Amino acid sequence: MFLVIFSFCFILITLGQSALEYNSLGAAKYKKQDYAGAIEDFTKAITLDASYPNFFCNRAVAKYKLDDYKGALADWNKAVSIDPNFRNVYYNRANTEYALKDYEGALADYNRAVTTGPEQSDLYSSRALTKYALKDYEGALADYNKALSTGPEQSDLYVNRGRAKAQLKDYEGSLADYNKAIRMDPNEPNAFFHRGMTKYQLKDYEGVIIDCTEAIRLNPKAAGFYNSRAIAYTKLGKYDKAILDYEAAILINPDVGTFYTNMISSLVRTFQFEKAKKYYSKFQEKKLTDGGENGRVYLYYVNAATEDVPSKNYEQALSNLNMAALAYGDESKKLSQGRYSNILALKGYVLLQMERYADAEAVLQQALSINAMQTDVERTLTDVKSRIAEITAKDRTAPVIELLSPQVSRNLEVGTDDPKTQVIGRAKDLSGILSVSINNNPVAKLEDDGLFITELVLKPGVNELIIKATDKQGNTSNKTFSVTCAIAKKANAVPDNPLLVEVSQKYYAILIAEKDYDDTSIPDLENPVKDARDLGAILMNNYTFGAANIDTLYNRTREEIMQSIVQRCNTLTENDNLVIFYAGHGTAEKDRFGDVDGYWIPVSAKKGLTASYISADDINKALKRSNARHILVIADACFSGAFTRSLLPDAGKAIQKQYNMTSRKVMASGNMEPVPDNSKFLFYLKKSLKENTQKYLSAKDLFDGFYKAIISNSDNLPQYAAIKNVGDEGGEFIFIRK
Repeated sequence: MFLVIFSFCFILITLGQSALEYNSLGAAKYKKQDYAGAIEDFTKAITLDASYPNFFCNRAVAKYKLDDYKGALADWNKAVSIDPNFRNVYYNRANTEYALKDYEGALADYNRAVTTGPEQSDLYSSRALTKYALKDYEGALADYNKALSTGPEQSDLYVNRGRAKAQLKDYEGSLADYNKAIRMDPNEPNAFFHRGMTKYQLKDYEGVIIDCTEAIRLNPKAAGFYNSRAIAYTKLGKYDKAILDYEAAILINPDVGTFYTNMISSLVRTFQFEKAKKYYSKFQEKKLTDGGENGRVYLYYVNAATEDVPSKNYEQALSNLNMAALAYGDESKKLSQGRYSNILALKGYVLLQMERYADAEAVLQQALSINAMQTDVERTLTDVKSRIAEITAKDRTAPVIELLSPQVSRNLEVGTDDPKTQVIGRAKDLSGILSVSINNNPVAKLEDDGLFITELVLKPGVNELIIKATDKQGNTSNKTFSVTCAIAKKANAVPDNPLLVEVSQKYYAILIAEKDYDDTSIPDLENPVKDARDLGAILMNNYTFGAANIDTLYNRTREEIMQSIVQRCNTLTENDNLVIFYAGHGTAEKDRFGDVDGYWIPVSAKKGLTASYISADDINKALKRSNARHILVIADACFSGAFTRSLLPDAGKAIQKQYNMTSRKVMASGNMEPVPDNSKFLFYLKKSLKENTQKYLSAKDLFDGFYKAIISNSDNLPQYAAIKNVGDEGGEFIFIRK
């Protein structure tokens, strides 16, 4: 806050006696806080003599006290027009402009005041507040330093400097300033509150609760303190405590829409749907707003929660939640973090009520991949798994078998020099698949989701494939497929035929670059953001990726990254294709079974705390339920090979065939070794994409084209393979050149 100081100057030059008297009367009334009476007398003085700037200044300060900022500004402007060098007028006009949120104007006047008057601590601190409002945090920090060097130490200066440091991600410096402010004045609630907000950035939610609790003790009438503590409770999954704080915030200030929307979400998390409905009714009655929360996303979500679920109209609830998820992509920038997780959490609950257990399990796992601290989701997931276990124990249903490739409706061409054909299929059963055999030969490559891949020698003519699948309860099914083969005709060149679905397909990209790490024990990187921008430009300029379909996530938190990936994957259709690019730190660790787990390390991570990393399993959960035709993950990070499974030879060279089959592939800069910041992998990847002249380029051909160059010029062994257990069917991501 500004401390506006104006001097009532009694005029020493000869003026009309009445003007002096009215000015003096106005000053006396001002001291008695009779600001309206003071304005009346200053106006009379101005009427009698409008040539002296002090009369306008005095009236301006009285107007400021009555929050008539526009009137005050008009008087400051008049004073400046009379005497452009009038002392203190620019500083005080700047304070008024700040109150009117004209930050650019305020900054210009503070700058004039700095150059024309003596150094004042208040001047630098006021300019710092303006720079902070303009998001010039470096400038604000410099001014707070100047204010502390030119005037006495004040606790509020340390609080505000701590806020600037927090915006610059100097969290240690920020906490040090708050601690200093608290030592100077242990009864200042804002110091505790803002220290709590810095702890929030560090994901120290318990620390947030402690500091907000102290701030509330010192100022129990600050509704925002309760709201912030409630948000920290929700991050820890303590929704009951959050509800109590939201209730307190609403009691103190019943006209803030955010308090209601936050309350409704927490009530839904605790399955108190009727109570949520009552709060939403109050929200509507008061005609409150909450930024983006009044958009389509929130309306779909709240209708599902307060109308459909209480009436057990689960089909409509699911429809509304699906619409909320689709709309989220358009409105995500207006919404606070966690809103998408709210949608997934409620959707999982609804699917449980509909007895769609496999779907419920997948959705709930996605929610936990975004934020593991969701007690309601864990509880619902436990219920789902219990239902699945009950059904599995009684399972007498045989698995369902489908053959994905070769397609039985089309003739298959086999070569005489290499007659092997890749056979891909899937066996489905709620209890899981134990084994698959083809013509009595066990299939070695069997994924957890029932996908199986093998190679067989097929002869020209009709071939019968007898596929047998056994689930984990011992139920068995057999299905026979007839595949007709013909000898492939040799050709000198593969024609560059257009994709049959090229008109309707869409290409999307998520570009993730992690460069500036919050944890000082994790070294920052130089090149990730530049590499991501370069790749994005190539995809837009050379290939069929529209700018609107490319999401850029630079220096984002784990929750932001996972939410973006899950949301995008869930909205894609069978004609959509997605590239997920990651550049940043990575690592790998062995679990207790000896398996290697790969991790991406986001900027919000704490070194050694794998819960703050993004695991291969997290990525798998995001991709698993996607309807996208092709998803290609490009990872320039250490140990990215841990994201893959072994890859059988490709399904064929024909572009249409490769496109038709679903793919979930990863292209990684290294296997199980560190990779440098200055990446040869990305250099050759970008070079190959830029110099490519083919209309259609498969990801496999792209990789093969620069593989030898990388191993010849670096110590890394790049990888290209299918991602484990997410439904890869042997297809290929196809880049289409413009």
